[in-house]
Amino acid sequence: MYSWDDLRYFLAVHREGSLTRAGARLKVDPTTVGRRLDTLEEQLGQPLFIRGRSGWALSPAGERILAAAERVEEGVVDVRRLAAGGEDSPEGRVRITTVDVLATRVIAPLLPKFRRLYPRLRLDVISTPVVLDLLRGEADLALRATRPVEGSLVARRVASATERPYATRSLLAAHGLDADAARIDGVPALVGYTDEGWAAAVGAVLALRTTSPNMLLSAAIAGAGVAYLPDVIASQQPELVALDGLGLVRDRPLWLCMHRDLARVARVRVLADFLAEELAERV
Repeated sequence: MYSWDDLRYFLAVHREGSLTRAGARLKVDPTTVGRRLDTLEEQLGQPLFIRGRSGWALSPAGERILAAAERVEEGVVDVRRLAAGGEDSPEGRVRITTVDVLATRVIAPLLPKFRRLYPRLRLDVISTPVVLDLLRGEADLALRATRPVEGSLVARRVASATERPYATRSLLAAHGLDADAARIDGVPALVGYTDEGWAAAVGAVLALRTTSPNMLLSAAIAGAGVAYLPDVIASQQPELVALDGLGLVRDRPLWLCMHRDLARVARVRVLADFLAEELAERV
């Protein structure tokens, strides 16, 4: 009889498209993934994947069992949540996911205080631009700039992060400009993949596009161009100055998200309350 673990490997290969990436997700060697998948296929008497150059695609048998395997996964995650709901004291591991720039520039400075308050808790911070699936238990908490739409998730607006363009004084001086400039014609712009419209509106020239907020910050500090950055991060950098003359200030909410069952779990609840309180004061 096949076990939940066998289905877990099947789902990882389906979602990642390769043994290597599935192994990285599950924190095991790719050969282990392949062996467990072979075992499941032998037990079912059907191949579950078609191995091609572009990756591992579901076979007809794999497509037939996919929904059932996902229901088993949801049931296992529910069992874990319900069991954890009886915790009386905050101890153990809590996993929080967010983008790298918030992990390094916002959460990291709070760790000493959090450790003093809750020495029996261990944090796993998963910094990634990928939106992890809280319903499948890929993390306990998420700090995001967008509110989740899934009905089983709850979200708390913990802060409103003000963002605006920043650059070094030396870069502005090289273009004969200052922080009060209403346009920055010809100045290099550093943008995120979904946020480049502002640059053309003020005459900047696109020089870098990246998925990494940390790279935007580092490149701006190096004088490579103008970048849209959160005040809570950029204002800490003495090299940077806000370009308020452009009139491009905006507020973006930060949401702390979790499964509603985990909101009653002590180890998760204390981290959520701690972050909500600290971020309300700092952001």
